[in-house]
Amino acid sequence: MVDEVYHRKATPEWHGKAWLAAALLAVALLLIGTPVALFVWGIPWLAGQIANTVPIEWERTLGEQALSALAPPEQRCRPSSELESLARRLQAAEPACPYSMDVRLVNTPLANAFAAPGGVVVVHAGLLEKIHSPDELAAVLAHEFQHVLRRHSTRALFRGLAWTSLAWFVLGDTSGLLAYATDSLGSLKYQRGDEEEADLRGAELMRRAAIDPRAMLSMLESLQSEAEIPGFLSSHPAARERIRLLRAHIASAEAPFRPALTADQWNRVRTSCRPAAP
Repeated sequence: MVDEVYHRKATPEWHGKAWLAAALLAVALLLIGTPVALFVWGIPWLAGQIANTVPIEWERTLGEQALSALAPPEQRCRPSSELESLARRLQAAEPACPYSMDVRLVNTPLANAFAAPGGVVVVHAGLLEKIHSPDELAAVLAHEFQHVLRRHSTRALFRGLAWTSLAWFVLGDTSGLLAYATDSLGSLKYQRGDEEEADLRGAELMRRAAIDPRAMLSMLESLQSEAEIPGFLSSHPAARERIRLLRAHIASAEAPFRPALTADQWNRVRTSCRPAAP
C-alpha cells in the first residue's frame, strides 16, 4: 500500500492549515497551563507535521542547496553508470515514487551516507571500504531512500530548529532554513522509529528489486563489528536493537534474488573515486 505521504500536493490552503494547527495547539496548551509542554513537545511535534506537507519541489531545492556545500564539485567522484543503474533499479521497485533519486559519491574517508530532502543521497567513499559486497551497497541506498520517501530528513531538519523553522515556513522565507540545512544535514539525528522504519522498509524495497534483503542485516552487522564505529552507524543509534528487529523481519527471505552488481561493476564503483588511469 502506497503511503499517503507520497500523494501530498502543495495547495493554496496549506499555509492556512498550518497557521490554524499552530494556533489551536498553542491555545490548547496554554489554556491547561502548560507552556513548557508547548516548547518541549508541542512545537517540535507541529514542526514535524508541517514538514510532511511541504511541496516536493521545495524539498528538492533544500537538498540541492545543501549539497553544494556538503558535497562540493571538487570532492565528487567520477560519475558511475553502475551506481546510477543500481539506484534506478531500486527506485523502479518503489510504487508511485514521487522523487527522482540522485546518488552522489564523494571522495572523503568518512564511512558514512546521508539523505538530503528531495531525493539527494550522498555516499562517502570511505563507506565503500567498510562494506563487503554490492548487495550491501544496495542496502545502504535502500535505507537512505526510505529516509527520503518517508520524509525523515525533512522532519528532522524542522524538529532540529523547531521554533525558527516554523517562522520560516509561515513567512515563506527558506534562506535561513537552507543555511541551517547546510550545517546539519551530514549529521542529522533521526528518531529511533525512523531508523527502524528505514531498515525494515528498505529490506522490503530490496526484496521487490530482487536483491537479497539479508544484505541489509549483514551490512549493519559488519559495520557494528568494526573496532572503530563508522559514521553510518554512529549517527544511526540503537544498532543492536535494529539488528534484532531486522533479523526477525527477514528470517524467511527466500526468493530468486539477483546480485545488485556483477563483480566487474562492483569493482568499477569502488574505484570510481581513484585517479583515472593515464
